[in-house]
Amino acid sequence: MTDPKTILADMAILVPVCSDLRIVECIASIDVDGPEVVIALNGATSAVKEACATIEGVKTVFVPRAGIGGALAAAVEATGRRYLVFTDSDCRFDPGALVHLAEALAGGASIARGEVLYDGGGTWSGRLIAEARTANHDGRVNGYSPLLGVDRCVVADVGGYLFSGNLPFREDREFDFRLQLAGKVVLPTPATVRHAPQHGAADLRSAFRYGRGERLGRRMGLFATPSVRWTLLDFGRTLGWYSRRCRLPVVGYLAIWTVVFWLGLALQAKEEEDGLPGVAFRVTAGVPMWTTELPEAYAAALRRSHTEAGRPIERVVRPCP
Repeated sequence: MTDPKTILADMAILVPVCSDLRIVECIASIDVDGPEVVIALNGATSAVKEACATIEGVKTVFVPRAGIGGALAAAVEATGRRYLVFTDSDCRFDPGALVHLAEALAGGASIARGEVLYDGGGTWSGRLIAEARTANHDGRVNGYSPLLGVDRCVVADVGGYLFSGNLPFREDREFDFRLQLAGKVVLPTPATVRHAPQHGAADLRSAFRYGRGERLGRRMGLFATPSVRWTLLDFGRTLGWYSRRCRLPVVGYLAIWTVVFWLGLALQAKEEEDGLPGVAFRVTAGVPMWTTELPEAYAAALRRSHTEAGRPIERVVRPCP
C-alpha cells in the first residue's frame, strides 16, 4: 500500500466556479498540506474573480463560457498531478475528508467517492430541497462529483478523457456511464462534504441546465434517446419510487424538478442550429432519473456509439501502474 502522504503530495483539488462567493469557504476548509488547488473560473462574475484573487496558493484557469464540463476539463488539463479530487464551490470539506480519499487511492482504488451531506438551512424550502437531494438516488455508489477522487490512470480505459469539455452539464453522469462500460468500481469512503443550503429557484435552474446538458449529450452520442412511451411511463414509475421513500411535499417538488428538466431539454432542442444530428442513437428504454445503473441494452448501444466515435471502451479489470 502506498503511503497516503505520497498521494496527498501528488493530489490536485479541482473546483469549478461561476458566481458562487462561497468558493472562499470551500478552499478554506481544506485541512491538509500537499494538494495543489485549481479553481476553474467558468464565465465567472467580477465579484468571484476578485474573491479568488485574494486566495493564496491556488492556480486559476479561465473558461469563457459557463459550464461545469468545460471547467473541469480545463482544470484537469491545468494540473500535472496524478490524483484528482473534484468538488463544488458551495461545499465545505469535513475534517479528514481528503485523508480518507487519499487512503482509498493509496490502497489501490482508482475511483473513490465521498458522501454529500445537504444542509437545509433555516428555511422550509431549503429543508425540502435537502431532503429531495438526499432521496434522489438509489444508494448506488456512482462517479458523481462532489465528492470524487480519481486516479488519472483511468483515462486510458474510459475513452481518453475524464469530463467532456463540450458537455456543460450532466458531465458527471456521462463520466459514470463510461466507468460502468469499463467495469470500473467506485469505492465508497467515509469522506464527507457539507453542501450549503439551496433554495427553489437556484435548484430548479440546475434542473433546467441538466435538461439542456442531457439533450446535448444525446446529440453527441454520449447519452441515448429513449422512446417517448418509455419516458412517459418512467415519469410515473419514478414518482412511485419517490413516494415510497419521501414525504408527499418532497415527491411534489421532485415532480416539478423533473418537469423543469424536460423543459430545459425541449428548449435546447428548439434552439439547435449547429449542424449536429438531432439524435445520435435511440434505445427502447433509458436510465431512470433516480439511478445511474445502465440497463444492458443501453450499455451495449452506448458502447457502440463510443466505438464509432473512435474511443472504444471495453471492460478492463487491471490495476493502475
